[in-house]
Amino acid sequence: MARRRTRMDLIREAEAKATQAETKTAPVAASAAAEARSPAGPAARKAPARKAPSAPRASRSAGAGGGGREKAVWGVFDPSFKRVALFEWRDRALADRKAQDLSQKDGGAYVVRPARVPMKD
Repeated sequence: MARRRTRMDLIREAEAKATQAETKTAPVAASAAAEARSPAGPAARKAPARKAPSAPRASRSAGAGGGGREKAVWGVFDPSFKRVALFEWRDRALADRKAQDLSQKDGGAYVVRPARVPMKD
């Protein structure tokens, strides 16, 4: 039983036929191609320019923020999400009451969301 021909076999055969056809028809072209591949070829080909190295990236560590430690607080925000008031984390009920009062007074939808502020040492 004959061995099954793979795609690689077909590619190799095609390449072999192409090189045979080149050597039969153009022996001068082969020497010209060799000259073009040589470093001192007809145009002395230049190597492609290397890309400039990028700046080193800063690593992110726990203290990379530069702001120091932060604490969580409740913030009351207006409809455009500008902070109107801050309350300690344990005073959520006061923050809700403030948001409700402002909503009734101005007619806008004030919301209470967690916020972070720098801790004072």
